[in-house]
Amino acid sequence: MAIVWEGIPQVEPSQAQQHGGVVLDVRERNEVEVKRVAGTKFAPMSEMNQYTLDKSGAWLGRFGLKPEDGCSAESPIFVLCGSGRRSQAMCELLVGCKRTHVANITGGIVNWEDKMGPETLER
Repeated sequence: MAIVWEGIPQVEPSQAQQHGGVVLDVRERNEVEVKRVAGTKFAPMSEMNQYTLDKSGAWLGRFGLKPEDGCSAESPIFVLCGSGRRSQAMCELLVGCKRTHVANITGGIVNWEDKMGPETLER
């Protein structure tokens, strides 16, 4: 049974990897430069405030989350940050834009590295 917090499913890194879809990293540039999950999309949370009132989701294309990028409205999006707080906020923003298959990766990049191994990261 999946854990749900504030209406958002909370998943382990292995679940995100098994289900495919997009992994969206919302950490800041300086954090991503140190290490990142291979193949993730990047949308720093500090840039999201300007989009909080735009429920159309048009801004998603700026971050590679449009159908031409292989990310339809039905595509699963798994959101990752340092520990889980910023990614939870991004999940809520995505749900507000009518994205229905959104989940927060518990424990962020620290949990990902611990559970999936350092070899799954780019440095």
